[in-house]
Amino acid sequence: METKQRDTGMMQTIASAVGKKVETYDTHKFRYIVRCILAGIYLTLPTVVGIMAWDTVGAGAPHIGKLFYASIFSFGLMMIIFLNAELATSNMMYFFTAAHRKWTSWGKALQIIVVCTLMNLVGALIVGFLVGQSSTVASFGADSSIMSVIDGKLSKDIWTLFIDGILANIFVNIAIMGQMRLKNEVAKILFILFIIFLFVYAGFEHVIANFSLMSIAFFAGNSMNVGAVLVNWLVAFLGNIVGGGVVMGLTYSWLNKDTCCFRD
Repeated sequence: METKQRDTGMMQTIASAVGKKVETYDTHKFRYIVRCILAGIYLTLPTVVGIMAWDTVGAGAPHIGKLFYASIFSFGLMMIIFLNAELATSNMMYFFTAAHRKWTSWGKALQIIVVCTLMNLVGALIVGFLVGQSSTVASFGADSSIMSVIDGKLSKDIWTLFIDGILANIFVNIAIMGQMRLKNEVAKILFILFIIFLFVYAGFEHVIANFSLMSIAFFAGNSMNVGAVLVNWLVAFLGNIVGGGVVMGLTYSWLNKDTCCFRD
């Protein structure tokens, strides 16, 4: 009984969130766009600090530095959740659930996901530009761990990239959905921290995280193959759709088909 109540509560939370997202998108589109841009900013800021920590702590022990990077990156999702910004990869779960339960159309769901993704990119570019003008720019040269991470991402074949995209957004939406079931704020923070740490440390492909890394590197003056970057973003996006939208969104909507909130 308690499990069913928690499942119902989670679906009610998702329904309420989707209703607010659609209402804001339809009636205050610029405000919605700003929330999407903020999510890109919030995810990129800890990426900056995380890479700097990786390079500093990992000077003689790269694997230890990677632990610091994965831990610091997790704070980006916390900022997005607690400051009510709009992250495309969590919206994949929200809006696939919404379309399945007929809270909105599939067309509207996909439109919002695409708009949110592009505006997350704008947020990442803004921080990348600011970093390029800041005192930290020297930290992101060709010898920084940021370039070894990016080179590894750009060297993946399409299938591996796609699968890594699926896995990344399964983790992200485990964090999103799991924290909904927790009442204690400290428990929410720790749950998000540990789950996001796992996907970042594993090196899976989260399209918004890749926006962040590559924006920072670009404005720091590093050269990258533009075609490879665009392929990475597209395939990671598609993998994230499957991981967040299909595996987490549709699966949990179906598993909870006997709970609240379906619309005729």
